Amino acid sequence: MIPSNAHTHTTFCDGSSSPREMVGAALDLGFVSLGFSAHSTLPFGLDWTLRDPEGYQAEVRALAEEYRDRIEIYCGIEWDSESEIEREAYDYAISSVHRVRTPLGAWEMDHAADEFAVGIRDGFGGDAYALCEEYFSLVAQNALREGVDMVGHFDVVNRLNIGNRFFDRNHPRYRAAALSALDTICTHRPDVIFECNMGGMARFGLAEPEPPLWILQYLHGRGMRVTVTSDAHNAGLLGAKFDEGCEILRSAGYRTVQILRHGAFTDYPI
Repeated sequence: MIPSNAHTHTTFCDGSSSPREMVGAALDLGFVSLGFSAHSTLPFGLDWTLRDPEGYQAEVRALAEEYRDRIEIYCGIEWDSESEIEREAYDYAISSVHRVRTPLGAWEMDHAADEFAVGIRDGFGGDAYALCEEYFSLVAQNALREGVDMVGHFDVVNRLNIGNRFFDRNHPRYRAAALSALDTICTHRPDVIFECNMGGMARFGLAEPEPPLWILQYLHGRGMRVTVTSDAHNAGLLGAKFDEGCEILRSAGYRTVQILRHGAFTDYPI
């Protein structure tokens, strides 16, 4: 068990457990640290985004003080490509892309398969690979923002693509788009951390983490650091699939992951 999780959602955005409940679960798991990462506020109302930034920050900071002798608690943010944030208000930032926008509308990558299908049809003329190319372009752009510490679920565009329902993940255009984004991030932000996100496996039954083994092998070859996260939206899944994540990372060549300790991301052996 990795004794930390840096990708954690609560009732302040789209999670079903309160911050205090998450802290209780972390203590039960023997965690040494816990990082909260609410979805950043968007300029338009969506039910999964952070509704009260000041209240969120205040509650997490209060819990950090209350439990300071038992566990380290950090106030992070999952920084969406459509958001602007006060970066100095947070301990760390996870770069994520959840929506692709076109002149005809915006479509979420991981919300509903029917909506995703409409986005491919109406936004990209039925060309699913064009949607993937736009998605990975946004992933690279967002990861290069100043203040980003981690790249979140790099290939979440696949979350609804179970059984290659919408596109083939081995198609040359898909692979080229993913590799282009990876190369851009690795070249210009060699300090950033990629997460091995186990949330899709734990919550949606995916067969692989986000990103999959071949991308983790690429990242290892480029010398990039990684972390394991559960992307937990409830306390019962806080440490979900961490063992599987570590096994996959070892298969990719990794022997350490990054966890939050003493105010920074530090090596932890796996």
